[in-house]
Amino acid sequence: MERFRRSVSIRSFLDQSGFAGADRHYLTGDASSRAYEAIETEKKGRHVLMNAPERLIGPVLKDGKRYAEIAHVAENVRPFVAIGGLLDRLGFSTPEIRAQDLEAGLLLLEDFGNEGMLDGEAKPVVQRWETAIDCLAALHRGRIPAALPLPGGAHHIIPPFDRDAMMIEVELLPEWYLPYLQGSSPTDAFRQRFSACWNALIDRLKNAEQSLVLRDFHSPNLLWQADRQGIRQVGLIDFQDAMIGPAAYDVASLVQDARVTVPPALCEHLVARYRAARNGDADFDALAFDEALAIMQAQRATKLLGLFVRLKNRDGKPGYVSHLPRIETYLRTSLRHPVLHPLHDCYKDVGIALDES
Repeated sequence: MERFRRSVSIRSFLDQSGFAGADRHYLTGDASSRAYEAIETEKKGRHVLMNAPERLIGPVLKDGKRYAEIAHVAENVRPFVAIGGLLDRLGFSTPEIRAQDLEAGLLLLEDFGNEGMLDGEAKPVVQRWETAIDCLAALHRGRIPAALPLPGGAHHIIPPFDRDAMMIEVELLPEWYLPYLQGSSPTDAFRQRFSACWNALIDRLKNAEQSLVLRDFHSPNLLWQADRQGIRQVGLIDFQDAMIGPAAYDVASLVQDARVTVPPALCEHLVARYRAARNGDADFDALAFDEALAIMQAQRATKLLGLFVRLKNRDGKPGYVSHLPRIETYLRTSLRHPVLHPLHDCYKDVGIALDES
């Protein structure tokens, strides 16, 4: 009945937006509670509906807050509208919003098509990934305001990728991944050691360059716009969870794509391209970037190992665990950096497979 009522609300929204009688086809859901539909009329062509009602999901975990609140995960469509407007003003391609109902959590978006970043064999198209890394170099040069305007005079405050957010994410590993891997929960001693390692690493990020972190800047969220030029050829569709944090995070997200294996040679090429693009920037420190990149790669991989198991065990989305071997490989690579040696030893001692190279 709830689904039926929601469907009727969507039809009413479309009617009021000039899309009466439009054909509707379910497209996809994602790791969140959002869902998408293709909306098509003979006169107006094809659009994409984002169906994202505000939902407060999950139990209280810490200081009276739920996971989404601590990790700064968007729970309504307002951050998408605000961040999308900022990115558009900065010269990036984001879907134009053709109609919106912020209270209902409904957005009717420009259709960016389905041409992505991969070839027919589901392998990265190098030129497209190069353009994507160019996007990040351009983004990280810009000044990002703390507050972004919303319709009606309100503002969206971009949250910080702070210690609490980083820690609640990595804690998904002992909470979900280790029991999945070993069949039992980790000891208190491991949890204390794990926490100490990560707090020390987060301390090292205090001097890392800060920028807008789009958070899931990887191939599923990048659609190729062949009729555009330069960085606008990369269509951005997932940025509602954006924060202010280490610029290296989105580089890590791209070069260690969670859904597609990025060959080591391509990873190194993209990182080198990013460095070359940034070397002329007064605030760019290549050594500090390399350290922050290694930490962010390990942080993201650690989070994803736990998150993908949680999606299977808690949310009934088993497909994500097929990506675990890839994430484990990425983690092994990132833990080779000298600054991560204590974390390497911590993980090794609980049986997380790590090489010795």
